[in-house]
Amino acid sequence: MATYNEEVVINDNLVVDGTADETQVKVQGHSTQTAPLQAWEDSSGDALAKVTGDGRLQVGSFDAQGAMATDDSLIEAYRDKADGAKPKRGLHVAGELEDDASNAVAWSVHELTLSGASTTTGKATALSAKVSTVDADIDTAVGLEVAVDIEGAGSIDEAVGLEVLDINQGADNYAIRTGAGKVQFGDAVGIGGTPDADAMLDIQGDKPLLIPRLTTVQRDAVTPVNGALIYNTTTNRFERYGAGTWDTFQSKSILVWLGV
Repeated sequence: MATYNEEVVINDNLVVDGTADETQVKVQGHSTQTAPLQAWEDSSGDALAKVTGDGRLQVGSFDAQGAMATDDSLIEAYRDKADGAKPKRGLHVAGELEDDASNAVAWSVHELTLSGASTTTGKATALSAKVSTVDADIDTAVGLEVAVDIEGAGSIDEAVGLEVLDINQGADNYAIRTGAGKVQFGDAVGIGGTPDADAMLDIQGDKPLLIPRLTTVQRDAVTPVNGALIYNTTTNRFERYGAGTWDTFQSKSILVWLGV
């Protein structure tokens, strides 16, 4: 095995043709290594990708000093707005399985485990998605898009866009929790079970339904539409809105109004 203690420059392509089942290219850092273990550059000497001295992979845009603007991570991909020639996709993971009889396939997996009795953190996030704009106009900004599609003559027995398994290990448990913003469903909604085919909202379970509870002052501050229903906590009565006015009705009449 040849050993070189100085820089070796190869002015043509380098081919490594392995003849045994062993590591073909090995780069071993110095005991005080801080510079990149490997660096790939274009013909002008500008950095394209690096393997840092502590083993992180960096791909994308680097500043004049060869540094990357992202937070430290094991794999970093960053595109500066000035790099117009670089792709407009940071990460693309695609694959295809043919004639595979696997019971389950998971193509992209994000898992985070915190271990050790002394480990504490305010918030742990396994996957985070965000769209931001700086002085740019966006028609529609989507933080996370999910699709299930059929190409060809295949079939899908049950298509699920987003499945959340049991969330029951916390002191307070939320399968889905949102902040401010509307929530829009494009089809029937079932709570506690599969919705009936003839219902837009089907609530099943052993707990009561609570409709919005407003004081008279709060009620008068909204702009209602015909068919609105509330429980007025000032009068302790159910109220419905129709023909430009709120109407108070008793418990028996609400059953008639609801068609029960």
